[in-house]
Amino acid sequence: MRDDAGWDADGRSGGLKGQGSSLSSLRFYDRTLLDAVTAAAALVALADQRVCGAEKVCLTATTRSCDALRAFDALEAATQFQRHAQTILAAPWGRGEALERVAAVAHLPHAAATVLTVARAMAHADGPAGTAEELVLAELAAVLGIDA
Repeated sequence: MRDDAGWDADGRSGGLKGQGSSLSSLRFYDRTLLDAVTAAAALVALADQRVCGAEKVCLTATTRSCDALRAFDALEAATQFQRHAQTILAAPWGRGEALERVAAVAHLPHAAATVLTVARAMAHADGPAGTAEELVLAELAAVLGIDA
């Protein structure tokens, strides 16, 4: 079953596209980046305590259009996003864990910029960014060491 944004409800992952040897050396970097991007996206989406369809569509579109994320299936990004969102909502430590995932790429300037770019797109996915989303963006920028 798929929801309105086309994501599988059972949480199946699409995995890496093209599992050839050219991608295997980048797997750790890419997986860390994808984890940071989806964690940041979940934090921004949940700034208003709910995830809307427009935010899911935005993440899917961004995953497909961003060069740094094209190695991944959009369904894998969606699944990871859903896991982060569920953890943030359900566990007292969920938000801190998501911020740790974001911080894991802070030492990689291109990756940090990618994370913040996706987060900014998520903030505007359902209209102008609200105060809560702007605060999350500022927090993400600080964690990544980027001027907001």
